[in-house]
Amino acid sequence: MRNALFLAAFVLALPALAQETAPPQQAENPTIVVTGKSLADTERGIRDCIARNCPPDQEADAVLAHAENQFVSGKYKDALATLNRGTGRLKRFGKQYPVAVSDVFRARSRVAAHLGEGDAYRNSTMDMVSTLRSGLGPDDARTLAARVELGDSFAAFGRTALALSTYSDVARDARRLGLPRIEGYAMFRRAAFFATLSLNQPGEYRDPAGKALDALIGSNVPEHQPFARAAKVLRARLAVRRGEKVDVDALIASLRLPQVTRPTLLYYEPFKMVDVPTSQIGSGTRMMAMNNYEDQWIDVSFWIAPNGSTTEVDILRSSEGYDGSWSKPILDSIRTRRYAPLKLDPSEPGLLRVERYTYTGRWTRTTGTRIRVRDVNARIEMIDLSADEPAKAAAQ
Repeated sequence: MRNALFLAAFVLALPALAQETAPPQQAENPTIVVTGKSLADTERGIRDCIARNCPPDQEADAVLAHAENQFVSGKYKDALATLNRGTGRLKRFGKQYPVAVSDVFRARSRVAAHLGEGDAYRNSTMDMVSTLRSGLGPDDARTLAARVELGDSFAAFGRTALALSTYSDVARDARRLGLPRIEGYAMFRRAAFFATLSLNQPGEYRDPAGKALDALIGSNVPEHQPFARAAKVLRARLAVRRGEKVDVDALIASLRLPQVTRPTLLYYEPFKMVDVPTSQIGSGTRMMAMNNYEDQWIDVSFWIAPNGSTTEVDILRSSEGYDGSWSKPILDSIRTRRYAPLKLDPSEPGLLRVERYTYTGRWTRTTGTRIRVRDVNARIEMIDLSADEPAKAAAQ
């Protein structure tokens, strides 16, 4: 069975897609209990699997289990090394085991992002798509969903035109293939990217953002409705950012969402990055970051109350190198979140969530040299560490 941590891209990208499952039982005085195999055990799992010449999908499971264990322990570089070796051994089996091998490439892209290894992140995402296309074909829903992730990677690197065209192409192909849920997902990602661009360049992108959101909101395709609701909330969030007064709670109530048993994120205020100390080097035209990106991560725990608000937002644990300078905007943002109401008794505390945040900066090279330096623009990478299994994307 695939390990869950690195593989919930479709769900994490849009939590409103999460399917319902039975709610976890909450103890009267709940405590956080960390369980799992030791690093030695999961490392032995890979070694034993290779020694007995296990099938590639089983080796992929072993690689993912160990890399996940290393990542959660804060050993990011070790996790990336494990995934590098795993993809090196498994990539030749991509056509026969496309899902298993693509999962390892996806995990590699995620760990690379937390380390600021932009090339590895981008290349692994492309390898993931190529593997699925080779083994499942270009028209499989999983291939199309992976192409949306590729569009997200283009967006992350500022390749605006390529990201937008990727989202549009996926939506068009999904429509042709009769995959309305994938179509709606691609349409929403395109609208969300336009919305992000409009915050800094309103003259160029505010109108396209509005049209993209309206196209979803006005869709009469039943499978588009979760995305239409998300588009309404996103449009309201843009209005708030422009200084308009919006009653978010009233808006959410107007959506008349049914109670759910899985977290369904509806609204949040994005956090603003703290200013990054910089220093001029060389001729003075190149800037480099002076702050410390090494070993900077925190695990944030919080409860989603039955009414959808967040409570008890706090840092559960942090890396040894954590300097405390960058986390406040993240905690403040989580406190603004609004989830769909939960199908729980109002007396229950709700659902416990744990999310990993990493403060990082992409590696780049100074002009005219091969020297690697950290980019001046800091980034926050997040991954959900919560214990529940992620919902599978409905590729229909």
